[in-house]
Amino acid sequence: MSAARRPHRTAGKPGERKRNSIGGQFAARLIEMLASPAFRALSLSGHRMLARIEIELAAHGGQDNGKLPITFDQFRAYGIGDRNMIAAAQREIAALGFARIEHGRAGNRHREDHRPSPAPERRRDT
Repeated sequence: MSAARRPHRTAGKPGERKRNSIGGQFAARLIEMLASPAFRALSLSGHRMLARIEIELAAHGGQDNGKLPITFDQFRAYGIGDRNMIAAAQREIAALGFARIEHGRAGNRHREDHRPSPAPERRRDT
């Protein structure tokens, strides 16, 4: 049997196919977003902020998009320097269209509400 006609096998038994699965929660990013010039222009702090927002979205079970309370202390604990770097990263991801940020207060802690946006090229202004 030639290679072109041979059935695809990825598991141990003949005719059995390997099942692709991911063992835990994951954050999907569109290839369109990953290939965009805006994504490539992000600073390290911007990339970390996007990752932290995705972690918070997962912690909320994929719900509450637009109401994700993330404090400056949480961003700092995730590795985004000081308050000035956090503020700069927030302006950067908002300007490039990756998230919308609403400023507010939560008790005695300063809190930001974050909402991940689609890839900048596909974003629709509402």
